[in-house]
Amino acid sequence: MAAGGALTSLGFRNLTGTYFQALEDNLEKSWAMNVGWLNQSDQPTETYKWLGQAPQLREWVGGRLLKSLEKHTYALTNRIFESTLRIDVDDIRREKINQIMMRVADMARRSATHWELLVSSLINTNPTAHDGLSFFNTGHVLGSSGTINNAVVAAQVPALNVTTATNPTQDEMAKIILGMIQHGYGYLDDQGEPMNQDANSFCLMVPVNMWAAAKGAISSERLTAGESNILLSNNDFSIELKQSPRLTSNTNCYLFRTDVAAKPF
Repeated sequence: MAAGGALTSLGFRNLTGTYFQALEDNLEKSWAMNVGWLNQSDQPTETYKWLGQAPQLREWVGGRLLKSLEKHTYALTNRIFESTLRIDVDDIRREKINQIMMRVADMARRSATHWELLVSSLINTNPTAHDGLSFFNTGHVLGSSGTINNAVVAAQVPALNVTTATNPTQDEMAKIILGMIQHGYGYLDDQGEPMNQDANSFCLMVPVNMWAAAKGAISSERLTAGESNILLSNNDFSIELKQSPRLTSNTNCYLFRTDVAAKPF
């Protein structure tokens, strides 16, 4: 009877219900969902061609002027991942159902953080984007954008010239964040229009060694030098801080805009 009751508790509906509820909860907390958009695909390889910017408004003179998006395409081959949990019959007999359900929920957490692993891999390897250049590059040009440098150094953001690159101070990190946002406001899209003029939500991704300084920079009312923290008092933008132990560089940090439908990844 005990084994039968246990098997009932381990029924398909209970297992899938536990798994998908835990998966939904963990996906909501995942930074990968903030910097990437999830596309449903039923093809072995998906070609993404809606990558340009929507056309700017113009005065309606005469008929409509139809404009196509810039011809940027990107092909991704879908891959299948799996994780299989073995359950011993003896554990079922011994009524280890709660422990088994904990492991099922943990599998869901692993599934959610798997997206973070994939995005972290893209950040670390910096592969080729749809324009033939690496993701983070000094020479992106899209239509009428002019040169877009999204691999910034101190020449573009002077605040990046810190005393110790692996251990910036709270004050230095606050100035870095402000300088990176300012730099991003200057980007133009493929039609020569300001790309980020209405940006007000960002995700700051840092390696573990920078987390404490970054946390202080976005949450302390006053910086260590005693001055008011403009990052905390401003009403222009919000910053979500995330740390990733998977980042291989301990001197780089990354700022992503998160308040648009077309996410960075």
